[in-house]
Amino acid sequence: MTVIRLNILELPEMLTSALDVEKFVRGITLEAVDFWRTLVGKRITKNRELYQVAIQEVIGESSSIIYLLGNEEVRLEVGFMRFDMKPGLLGHGRHLRRVIPVGVEAMPTFRTVSVNSPPSSWIHPGKEGLNLRGEVVEALQTDIIPRLTHLLFE
Repeated sequence: MTVIRLNILELPEMLTSALDVEKFVRGITLEAVDFWRTLVGKRITKNRELYQVAIQEVIGESSSIIYLLGNEEVRLEVGFMRFDMKPGLLGHGRHLRRVIPVGVEAMPTFRTVSVNSPPSSWIHPGKEGLNLRGEVVEALQTDIIPRLTHLLFE
């Protein structure tokens, strides 16, 4: 799970007496969630809606948590390291040989994987994560929180 925690722990009494802290936290949190979902809409085409729905929030009186739920969505966000696909393709020992489709164009292509395949022949290169969460944290620090705080004093 990928998480962003927002805590409004110690505000000056002058501010808390004139401020509905829960409403303030809710406003910041919902803007951050909207910002994250907008980033997803701009950067992802496949399964965009699933990723957007996976962005969840829990809002309390003085804190909130924004998190990304779902294995595939988290893999997109944080990425994954290279790995050997051969054990999975062979069913972890259930098969000695399988034919795997590797192309989905007009003329599909196939590769054979077997226990005798060279060790490096079925290595997935891995994938770098999108790190949209980092952009949300930056937006919270440089735009959302300062802007909403400024609005309190207008």
